[in-house]
Amino acid sequence: MINDLLDLSRLQNTDFPIEKETLNICDVIHDAARSGRQLGMEKGICVNVDLDTEVYLLQCDYGRLRQVMLIFMQNSIKFRKRSDMWTKLAGNNITVTDYGCGISEVDIVHVFERFYKVPNEKNKSGSDLGFAIARQIALRHDMELKLSSEKGSYTCLTIVLPPKEKEE
Repeated sequence: MINDLLDLSRLQNTDFPIEKETLNICDVIHDAARSGRQLGMEKGICVNVDLDTEVYLLQCDYGRLRQVMLIFMQNSIKFRKRSDMWTKLAGNNITVTDYGCGISEVDIVHVFERFYKVPNEKNKSGSDLGFAIARQIALRHDMELKLSSEKGSYTCLTIVLPPKEKEE
């Protein structure tokens, strides 16, 4: 929890540098999905990837963008059993969608707040800072995070990317 608090505090400080370089976002997506597959294996959760392009160049911090996707995947896996999860790149949107318990309308407006905990029996562990950290990472990359959900059906995190860089 202390590390998460320090991480969040650093990310909120605009003087704290993040390591941006021109990267292929598709590589980050594949890497996060590989890690997600490892996390979900015990519960029989399959993490699928669907990309509309193999190259999307962007100035970003590889580790931090991967962290955003893994925060969501870890939360999704924590609250579900056996189902598929999809990570997609379509246009300038990365979506990570699970088909599990969903989040109520009452809770969804608060999930990006630090220490907000959705009341759920499975939600006893964790720092409750993951989504707040993800939001700060997105802001530092000029990206937007959107969360949509239907209780008992699905949850979808959308990362709206800045326009891609021109290939050389």
